[in-house]
Amino acid sequence: MAGPEVAIVAHPLERCKLPGEQAQLELDALGDFDASERTSDFVTSDQDGAALAFPPGTLAVTAQLSFPRSSERFAAVGPYRSGAVLPLLLWPNGRACELADPSEYPAPGGGQGLAVSPEHGLAMLAGSDRGQSSAVSGALVFDTNTGHAESLAGNAQLWRPRAFASVTGFGPGFLVAGGEDPTTAFSTGRRLHDTAEVFRADDFSFDPNLEIQLVRPRSRHAAVALSPTQTLLIGGREAAESGEALATETLELVDHATGFARYVGQLTVARISPKALLLDAGVIFVAGGYDDADRWVPGADWIVRTENGGFEIAAGPENGLPTRIDQDFVAMPGGAVLAVGGCEDREGSEDECAACRRGCQPEAGWDAYWIDAARDVVELRLSQAVPRPRLLPAPDGAPYLVPAAGAAGFEAGAQLLRFDPWAQAFGAVASLEHPPELDLPLAQLDTGAALWVSDAIRDATLVGQRFSTRNVFAQDLELITLVSATNARWPLHLAPGHGGDGDRYARLVPREDGPGNDFVLEVSGGASVWLTDARFADFTLEVTLDRGETVALLLDRAGSTCRWPEAGSLPTRLRAERIATRLTLSAGEEEVSCDLPSTRVALGLHAPGALVQLSRLTVRRTAR
Repeated sequence: MAGPEVAIVAHPLERCKLPGEQAQLELDALGDFDASERTSDFVTSDQDGAALAFPPGTLAVTAQLSFPRSSERFAAVGPYRSGAVLPLLLWPNGRACELADPSEYPAPGGGQGLAVSPEHGLAMLAGSDRGQSSAVSGALVFDTNTGHAESLAGNAQLWRPRAFASVTGFGPGFLVAGGEDPTTAFSTGRRLHDTAEVFRADDFSFDPNLEIQLVRPRSRHAAVALSPTQTLLIGGREAAESGEALATETLELVDHATGFARYVGQLTVARISPKALLLDAGVIFVAGGYDDADRWVPGADWIVRTENGGFEIAAGPENGLPTRIDQDFVAMPGGAVLAVGGCEDREGSEDECAACRRGCQPEAGWDAYWIDAARDVVELRLSQAVPRPRLLPAPDGAPYLVPAAGAAGFEAGAQLLRFDPWAQAFGAVASLEHPPELDLPLAQLDTGAALWVSDAIRDATLVGQRFSTRNVFAQDLELITLVSATNARWPLHLAPGHGGDGDRYARLVPREDGPGNDFVLEVSGGASVWLTDARFADFTLEVTLDRGETVALLLDRAGSTCRWPEAGSLPTRLRAERIATRLTLSAGEEEVSCDLPSTRVALGLHAPGALVQLSRLTVRRTAR
């Protein structure tokens, strides 16, 4: 098929250079098409202009680099939107990389905001709590396609000194909202800002004519980009009429289309420095933070966008999610959340409390909590100490964990663990050279990479690492039989939707009449499983039902469930085919149809209360 000619240009990171020898590149094209032999090719680094017969509908390219004499490996994944060039940024496997010159910006001490804009292919770090330095109005822009980092200076930087402002992708570039002035202080505290500044990617500067007035001065809040043009500001501190800064529960929506902010609701409880996650189906999870008395706030809130554009707030059970100091949170497939570690607000012996920044280890032992999309909480007991956790999102519902991140008075723990969603436990995988630290910014670059600030490297710098080239257009979806190389009970690219709780579970079990290495997926008690990290336009899904009643197909973006017709004799093949907004489910000769929105969806399977067994689950993308 004829298509556009696009140049694939690979960029090395300046501070993580490639070995000085010829490299072999394995390139794979991804998009809304079925995988075939036309989607992979091999070239060497000296083959400039080599022609690759990739499909015209290519939306991303991944690359793996190897070298004849060096043991180093590099990887890349680059999105393609339009134009004549598709860039690939080459990251070293298994190690972090400094991304900018630390002598220019940032300064140590935290207070920065960090965000990634996929629409512009940029990441921004802005502001500082170092009141005696120029970093308070500084900003750094990192090009996620080419690896170029630029510190903004002069008229390009922030127009106001800001610490603890939020940064989100927004309109023409980024929104830096609220914050506080660290250069001056009054008897009532620091002055809080009631404005937001807009960075224009085309001009590479903050535009003084695009300043947005906030409803109230706000600092130490969370912010979530709901779309490329809308940002929701959550909680934090607001300036009271007395001039003092008080914890707030308010929600404020900043809209680029209208150019102003408006009050849109409030949390069930005020939170300073809360953590907010945008989950599957567009739900926002808010937890953590502290109040005006410096007490850690228990429970959680879920913020749901209504059909009329408003927001509804529902609280989580406090008893199901006990208060933990420095607890961290990460989004899981199917709208779930994993809450890990932290210390208990109690007194104890020196041994019990030495690892904690405040409080002591929980009396019952270190713990985590799996919170599913229905807000049911399952407690997980951990064998590792996790007093100061930092979580890094990663593919396959298996986030990484730094169990003892650095903080004032504590060394950073370099150990890196990874969560096994099937065993519901963490296992050691490697060490991390420059691990994330507490109270310093961390952001997800994409499904398999993260950026964070470290004060341990030459004062302070921006650090990044790619853990995987997994992409939303992933093609390798032969599931159940495709298992982890290190754990035969872990099906790759498939994860439970919740923690195991009594009779509700999902696991791989040996097939009763099969050889020892032949497994089927057993789901019981109304459990669900999700295909992780991939999103689908048109697709064909097939799954064999070996035992039990028919299952339902879950769709995250649609927020709906489509159930297959009742199966006849077993085993039987269940088939789902989506074409545009029409989804057809068939079992044998019977079929039913459902209507879908036009957006890409994530897919999952939900079992009834009785036990079911499934095998040979496959998904194929189909082009319109």
